[in-house]
Amino acid sequence: PTVSIGNVGQLAIDLLLASSTGTEKYGDLAHPALIPLVGSVHVNEKSKVAFVQLRSDIAKGREREFVDDFMDWFKRSEFGDLVILSSLDAVERGESQLSGSQFRYLTTNPKGSLAKEFGLKEDWLTLEKRPGEQEPRLYGSGLAKQLLQNLLSPFLQGKKKENVCKKTLHCRSQDDAVEAVFLFVFCTEGDNLNIATYLTDIFNQWKGSVSNKKLP
Repeated sequence: PTVSIGNVGQLAIDLLLASSTGTEKYGDLAHPALIPLVGSVHVNEKSKVAFVQLRSDIAKGREREFVDDFMDWFKRSEFGDLVILSSLDAVERGESQLSGSQFRYLTTNPKGSLAKEFGLKEDWLTLEKRPGEQEPRLYGSGLAKQLLQNLLSPFLQGKKKENVCKKTLHCRSQDDAVEAVFLFVFCTEGDNLNIATYLTDIFNQWKGSVSNKKLP
């Protein structure tokens, strides 16, 4: 997850870990940007899913370093699909987002073919852009914006690629691309267990990694 508003992504990972029978702790996530050692990796061999849990935000000024190192580790580990669970500040919703589903998603493939490739649900809503803005707003999403910039860099061209590459230490090539899906829910600060359960259910309906949901 990303450490984001309401800690929804972290709560959702806790629910998935508590409910995924056979999931074992694989190791701790160690990085100079984590204060202190507040990350862990869990693997469910049966479901072929690895969960990375973060408990604290990243040290100020080291976000790019952490994201670049995390993506390098992800590539070296030869994982398959990358899915990021996060949340967005409900106060910043646009008019079209005030009612209906409070879930949105983004993929890193600008051509949109990744949705079919990943087998995403047809009724899922892509995170909308505001009128006159080139990118969706990610207020409250923590590292999600930095991750998205890193992951998008191989698919961009020209001036837009230059601008993104200035914001990330490692500007990826097409051969180094990692395609990913971001799952977001709108929320506010407070008790967000129900929101986390909602996000967990969405992930599980797609990936089917949990048979009997349990509270941690």
